[in-house]
Amino acid sequence: AVTATEGQVLTYNGRIIEAVFHSSSGGHTENVEDVWSQPLPYLRGVKDYDEGAPVFAWTEEFTLEQFASRIGGIGELRAATPERTTPQGRIVTMRLEGTDGARTLSGNDLRRDLGLRSTLFRITAIDDNRVEITGRGFGHGIGLSQWGARNLAEQGYAYDQILTHYYQGARLSRIEVR
Repeated sequence: AVTATEGQVLTYNGRIIEAVFHSSSGGHTENVEDVWSQPLPYLRGVKDYDEGAPVFAWTEEFTLEQFASRIGGIGELRAATPERTTPQGRIVTMRLEGTDGARTLSGNDLRRDLGLRSTLFRITAIDDNRVEITGRGFGHGIGLSQWGARNLAEQGYAYDQILTHYYQGARLSRIEVR
């Protein structure tokens, strides 16, 4: 595969693209500007074919004490409300209210502090001594999904078809390697 594709690059309007990728989007990739800041015409949200991936859907559980130790300043969690989400449902910001106060955190901070696989999650239960979080995907959800690409390849799609699905409007070009 390396030899067969030597000298090939993905370009958009004659310029080499930033070909970012992730493990699994959880069903649909994101427009880059909805997760990061700068819009790029080839990093558009598309249907993903990652269903069946071991990280397509996941659940994490914490005791209220574990949650409070990872997310300081709120005490025991009482409510979690998404304030801003991407069109596909990834958390941009979430307000957490607890026995000792409230904070608004970014989805990326929550992902990091709680050790979650992605920002595509919901806090689905807060009860006696437990916080349950359900989510989908693994990674930022921008560009090529590795599990989606694998599934498409197993269905017989060629690499150029897969690449141009995930990088909209991009095309394979040749460069001279010296």
